[in-house]
Amino acid sequence: MVFKVEIRDSLRRDGPVADFLFHNAQERREEIRYHAINIQAENHRLLTLSEKLNIVNNYRALDSTSVGF
Repeated sequence: MVFKVEIRDSLRRDGPVADFLFHNAQERREEIRYHAINIQAENHRLLTLSEKLNIVNNYRALDSTSVGF
């Protein structure tokens, strides 16, 4: 399949150059998409870790204030 890519100022690229530009742009979009997904997964992991840490800290705070009979 031969691609045609329009670049600003009506500059047109056909054939192998257009094919290269098209595939390069596709790869870049996929890279950006995966990067965003990885950031979202890392944020979720850190939030979960933060929640677990808060639970432990709250438990320790309650435990230290209780009277040991």
